[in-house]
Amino acid sequence: MKNHNYQVGGSLPPDTLCYVRRKADQDLYQALVAGEFCYVLTSRQMGKSSLRVQTTHRLQAIGIHCGIVDLTEIGTQDLTADQWYASVIRCLVSSFNLQVNLRAWWRSRSYLSPVKRLSDFIEEVLLAFVEGNLVIFIDEIDSILGLSFPIEDFFALIRACYNKRTENQAYQRLSFVLLGVASPSDLIVDKQRTPFNIGRGIELCGFTLEEAKPLALGFNGRVSNPKALLREILAFTGGQPLLTQKLCQLILEDIEHCTRLLSEEGTSDPPTGNSEQKFTTTVSKTVSKNFCGKRCTVNPTSIDYLVGRRIIDNWEVQDEPEHLRTIRDRILSNEQRAGRLLGLYQQILQLGAVAADDSWEQMELLLSGLVVKSEGKVRVRNHIYAAVFNCDWVSKQLSNLRPYGTSLRAWFNGDCQDESRLLRGQALLDALAWADSRSLSDQDYQFLSASQALDKRDTQRAEAARTKAVAIQLTKEQEISRLQKLLLATVSTGFLVSASLGLIAFLEYEKAVINEINAIAKSSEAFYASNHKLDALIYAIKAWNKLQHVAGAKAHTQSQVEKMLWRIIYEIKEYNRFSGHRAAVYDLVFSPDGEMIASASGDKTVKLWQRDGTLVKTLEGHLEQVKGVAFSPDGKMIASASADNTVKLWTIEGILLNTFTNNSAGFEAVAFSPDGNLIASASEDNTVKLWTIEGKLHKLLTGHSAGVEEIAFSPDGEMIASASEDNTVKLWTIEGRLLRTFTGHGSGVEGVAFSPNGEMIASASEDNTVKLWTIEGSLLKTLTGHRDEVYGVAFSPDGERIASASEDNTIKLWTKDGRLLTILEGHRDEVEGVAFSPDGEIIASASEDSTIKLWKQNSTLYTTLTGHCHGVRAVAFSPDGQTIASGSSDKTVKLWQPDGTLKLTRDNHSAIVTGVAFSPDGDIIASASSDKKVKLWDKDGILLDTLNNHSGGVEGVAFSPDGKIFASASEDKTIKLWQRDGTLLSTLKGHTNEVEGVAFSPNGKIIASASEDETIKLWKIDSTCTQEAKSSKNSNLLPECWSDSLYTLTGHEDEVKTVAISPDGKRIASGSEDKTVKVWQGDSQDWYLTKPKLLHTLTGHSDRITGVTFSPDSTMIASASADKTVKLWDHNGSLLTTLTGHQDEVEGIAFSQDGEILASASADSNVILWHVEQVLDLDEVLTYSCDWIQDYLSTNAELEKRDRTLCDRIKELKRE
Repeated sequence: MKNHNYQVGGSLPPDTLCYVRRKADQDLYQALVAGEFCYVLTSRQMGKSSLRVQTTHRLQAIGIHCGIVDLTEIGTQDLTADQWYASVIRCLVSSFNLQVNLRAWWRSRSYLSPVKRLSDFIEEVLLAFVEGNLVIFIDEIDSILGLSFPIEDFFALIRACYNKRTENQAYQRLSFVLLGVASPSDLIVDKQRTPFNIGRGIELCGFTLEEAKPLALGFNGRVSNPKALLREILAFTGGQPLLTQKLCQLILEDIEHCTRLLSEEGTSDPPTGNSEQKFTTTVSKTVSKNFCGKRCTVNPTSIDYLVGRRIIDNWEVQDEPEHLRTIRDRILSNEQRAGRLLGLYQQILQLGAVAADDSWEQMELLLSGLVVKSEGKVRVRNHIYAAVFNCDWVSKQLSNLRPYGTSLRAWFNGDCQDESRLLRGQALLDALAWADSRSLSDQDYQFLSASQALDKRDTQRAEAARTKAVAIQLTKEQEISRLQKLLLATVSTGFLVSASLGLIAFLEYEKAVINEINAIAKSSEAFYASNHKLDALIYAIKAWNKLQHVAGAKAHTQSQVEKMLWRIIYEIKEYNRFSGHRAAVYDLVFSPDGEMIASASGDKTVKLWQRDGTLVKTLEGHLEQVKGVAFSPDGKMIASASADNTVKLWTIEGILLNTFTNNSAGFEAVAFSPDGNLIASASEDNTVKLWTIEGKLHKLLTGHSAGVEEIAFSPDGEMIASASEDNTVKLWTIEGRLLRTFTGHGSGVEGVAFSPNGEMIASASEDNTVKLWTIEGSLLKTLTGHRDEVYGVAFSPDGERIASASEDNTIKLWTKDGRLLTILEGHRDEVEGVAFSPDGEIIASASEDSTIKLWKQNSTLYTTLTGHCHGVRAVAFSPDGQTIASGSSDKTVKLWQPDGTLKLTRDNHSAIVTGVAFSPDGDIIASASSDKKVKLWDKDGILLDTLNNHSGGVEGVAFSPDGKIFASASEDKTIKLWQRDGTLLSTLKGHTNEVEGVAFSPNGKIIASASEDETIKLWKIDSTCTQEAKSSKNSNLLPECWSDSLYTLTGHEDEVKTVAISPDGKRIASGSEDKTVKVWQGDSQDWYLTKPKLLHTLTGHSDRITGVTFSPDSTMIASASADKTVKLWDHNGSLLTTLTGHQDEVEGIAFSQDGEILASASADSNVILWHVEQVLDLDEVLTYSCDWIQDYLSTNAELEKRDRTLCDRIKELKRE
């Protein structure tokens, strides 16, 4: 076999075996053949020069002349403009083999500018002497952007060559290609000149699996599954060319090393020498065995080990050829920008991704190669970069910089006018943390203050822009609606005036109504896109109502409205909104019985609301903003804290009982003790005060060095926690003795709460985080994800969830272990406070947008099972439907009740759990795992057996209908058949790649298997074989019974990931990486005689199919996809509905035995149980929608009167 070496770094020659042809190759080639000007501008070591070499070779093969100007050959140091332009012409002369006396030609035009001489050379020499089409490649253009003379003239000349095409036909033969690390805006930065706005940008992306297939050739004959290995390599590198080539080469070297060791193992004597040499040899053999195995089988664990050992560990030393250091140097090279780039990158690391906005910071990060833009988001390019340039590395680099030294100097040098020098985001937070506890100059404080003000204005501008966009859209739609109504009136009048025009009038009327429906539907879509889903639902129902009055509405319009309704109702969380305050709402609280809500506002009032949103009472009396509010434990009194230096005590009827006065500063928060005998107040004078109900000051708690923002009593009433702007939380006894101080926040602490059992404290801070602490002061967890200051935090009544409210306009819900559950979006301004209802069913939020929003997590359309720490890969129902089993990437199997209650967790697997299945009698659960094992459990979770016979990860498991045998599908390309007691019956071989799924026919005589070899195989099972095997316990018995497959079904264009056989035995469904589901027709009784035929191909998913199953009555097919959706199809292949509730890839699906529930397992760590009848019935969805918004329609003060009857029509239809 010919040696296959990978090339790490440098330009690849045209005939190399390891060149990967990408989409950019074809795009650039076709564009140049068509005579276009092009540019390939991207980060270093993405293969630009190799692309140039390959493209040049292809163009020359069809007669196009190519010239290359590599600007690094010319240099940049101590060059005059004359020297530089002359050098460019010299490169052209050489590239195109021109016979010209360059020195004489150049001197004869000394009276001209250098750029004019180059222009004349192109027209008078190059185009005159070279016939046919020409392409000039200008490589490494970023190397000249800092030259001492105006290099913009050069790029302006290229643009001029493009513009001359219209007046000089010769220029139509000339094309340019610019390559380098820059953006088009970098080429001509002078605002007085026309920007570089010509040419076609060629996007040079990382390798995809399909494109990178040539790289797998180097592993042929060396590993069992080169394609699978390549997939794992790309999972680490993200397709980055140099890293991919490097990792391929490292693996190849280790495989060859391993092969030598294995060949020597049986013949060589044990190593001799010192102990270190013996140890090294032993470890090397162990690693090689683990990496290669007996047949050099590579797995993700071994690759992970290799990446850590050869690339990540001590990376600055191992980085040859230089790559990671190049990225590092680009980010840190410019001291003026490094802090901001690091701050943005830190945010990307913490959030996983940020919205792409084409800011210079993002552009610079993109050009560094560290991040990549996809689907409107900017994220870290690959796992290796994330591991090398991790949060610790970023923190270290930030600490090496004075957070704002260079920016401060530049800002003052620009007379404090250049806002681009000010800090934003994480860079600002880091600077504030550094400045804390230091005595700074006036300039420092001026700079930090301006930075904070700018950062806040940016946030407000962004929200204002989004709000304005929605408002403009709505205004347009309202104007259309107004004109249409005018048209309706005119048409109606015309109808009365002239009966002869009746038909025309009717058609115009119908057209106007349809236009109005389309306008309303677009408004719904606009609200949905901006995360205002309650408004989106209102408009969707409006559109549906109007559709009922138009017989001629197009099916497309009807379908769009119905799809929007379904999509909104699956995702909506907001169900009511209280409007009535005239300023920001700072705090809110539920009454102990959950029937009332009190809110505190900047409009100087406290408002009391019924739970449905009815305004009960407005409490007036404060002279300044009301910042805090609390109910007494018996629900009969309300306390309010105000910036007017008072706390007021009111009856529930609104009668003022008492006023507590603080002479030194305003109050920020107030709380009742659990027994109702004391009131605690937090003040801007750095103190906490304890008062009796009668208004007597009971205790004064001092110790904070800045204003106290929030207070909370422990559930037993024995302790008080206070949160302060001094960055700390303090814990006090009820007698006022300081127990301990919690430090760790990098900025002021705005909120604090005790868990219901009193064992945990949560704190919310201006440093964008929530921290969870033990009562003893140990930090348990830091919750990161908010993009701005966190103002409020609350525990659910059961203590299992935490809600946080932030200046980023969102509420986030977390588990008590710190896992993010969901994000509640919809407020138009920062969220100041959050509270759970006493029953835990409702979350209320208070906002600067003057509203209170109520949110519900639970739905009657579906139930969400939360508890896994990582993605859920598989799900199955017990035969009686009373237990759901789920298998997860967190290596656990969990059993649940249908109401979402977790019954038990088992963590015996050592890798991802990929499959779960119940035996037909429900007594046994089988779980499959990437750890190569199948485990058998009883229904109480007791481990019965572990089966170790597979040599690769196990991808799926299924029981026969009689429960006597079960099958397992594996990455080792086999299916194994087992007896119920774990005895291996036989191994089915025939697939040429990993087997991903397996299913039994309802009569138990056929097994279907799905494989990455792009096929489905059908295998015959002889019942006499299983019976004899059962009695003999001989795993090699009668291999002829199962050695050959009946049929192989082909047709998928990529790996087949899943397979199912319908309960009536007449159809097979398969799902593939090709994004389709295929349905095959056949009868399991006749499959021995007739090969199933393709019946339908179901298209509609936008990503690979991960799961497929039939309903118990065989009338429906459900498909799960990496596009985050589940689709339901009827038996004819028509799409019934799309379920959109998951936030990540859907990995598995299963119907309950009665067909009433469909379970979907997702990489978002959740399982959703969908109520099938309801999600398929539009009437049910409409009824559900109206039930959802009924309180809002009844009570919201800003709703138009006519909209309060929005659901009347739907209720009438329901009664009919």
